[in-house]
Amino acid sequence: MAVQYVKDGLKLIQTAGDTYIGNSNDQVYIVNPNIIKAGDTITIIDQGGTNKIQFVQGVEIVESIVVANETQLTLSNGAVINVRGADTFTFNIGGDAINGVEGVDTDFQSFAEEVLGAQIPAEGEPPVITEPNIVIQEDGSVVPAEETTEETAEETEGTVEETAEEITIELAEIAPTPENTEVPAGTVITSIVNFDPNITYTLEGDDASLYEIDSETGEIKVVEAYTPDYETQDAYNIVVKAVDTDGNEIVSQDISIPVEDIEPEGDGF
Repeated sequence: MAVQYVKDGLKLIQTAGDTYIGNSNDQVYIVNPNIIKAGDTITIIDQGGTNKIQFVQGVEIVESIVVANETQLTLSNGAVINVRGADTFTFNIGGDAINGVEGVDTDFQSFAEEVLGAQIPAEGEPPVITEPNIVIQEDGSVVPAEETTEETAEETEGTVEETAEEITIELAEIAPTPENTEVPAGTVITSIVNFDPNITYTLEGDDASLYEIDSETGEIKVVEAYTPDYETQDAYNIVVKAVDTDGNEIVSQDISIPVEDIEPEGDGF
């Protein structure tokens, strides 16, 4: 889906690759980054009436081609918006008719100069190509794309730090495993009591290869059957870690799975 078209209270959605030719009525076209998909190509042509193109907050324009009465805009996801008869449109920065956001109105010349950084060439002159790399804001302003990237990174870093303080790993009681008795694959050794499916958990440690975490339940299970021997190994040790999206540790919890020493039968007198 590419452009939302609003008229008389109706909301229609234009499919990718189409050319929308308006009629003589007043029309509003909304360029929304949550609707436009990568590789979409949309062409808008004016046929009369008072027409407006709204660029919703978050639209990132990385390249523009401007001629006397047309413009081609390339968005950060590779989608392309062609506007023909651009000098007859009102360009609204930050508006969103669907959600009642007014934005700031401007004409084609001001849009080209202030948003795209381009001077409109005279009829017959070569096109002007720019690389604005700007992001539309709701208040009608635009900011360089790198600023929004830096702000997002700072917000993410702050969230990770706050999350690290809040996250804990609580485990259910672990029963000793009798020696000389096979532990079947799929056996639940313990589970994360406060398991959060939105957090990524990993297992590490000397014996981590024997176990796995169920990503839906938080249960820690045996991967392949094994038979413990107390005299060889009296416990199996692993570490449960909660990690962020970059694989960095947020919090960890050591686990020791004890092996129960079973006295052989017939040793008594």
